[in-house]
Amino acid sequence: MPSGRQSHEVIRAQLRLRHAAFKRKPPKGTSELFINTQLLAELLQLSDLERRLVEFAALSDLHRRLRSVVNATVLNRTEELISALAIVLDCSANEIREALERNSTLLKTSLLCCRRNDFTQGMVLSASERLSEILSRVYQDENDLLQQFIEPASASNLTANDYPHLAEQIELLTQYLSSVIKS
Repeated sequence: MPSGRQSHEVIRAQLRLRHAAFKRKPPKGTSELFINTQLLAELLQLSDLERRLVEFAALSDLHRRLRSVVNATVLNRTEELISALAIVLDCSANEIREALERNSTLLKTSLLCCRRNDFTQGMVLSASERLSEILSRVYQDENDLLQQFIEPASASNLTANDYPHLAEQIELLTQYLSSVIKS
């Protein structure tokens, strides 16, 4: 019978094999998620690990079996969650900790959050309310995807006359932009 460390390595090897098979042929409906997550990662300049964290959180929302495993895993502290994510994503706990710092892109943009599971009271990594749904759709291009996150501002009624204290700067900027347009 293998020791605890050996069985851990066997499980890790099996997970790597399953992960490789999953990447070759993802379950129905997830290919859009991988395509859109990659596109979102490029638009937000996310690291590979940040992209994988988004994928994991979205997959956890979308797939019942994975969601049940995540929800059944009671992690009482944030550090336990970080350690578990490091094992799942095959990276160091420090890399996960850095990707999920308060001022990180993932948390500042509210794509992901670390919160307590309402049922088990354990810590979980979860996707923002509509993220999984957004990432699982088909889009024409990156602008189509971006429109799901950004609401266009309404047109302004303000003019340069509304900023008399900036008259010099507005004149200089207007001249510069006019010359740029001409050239």
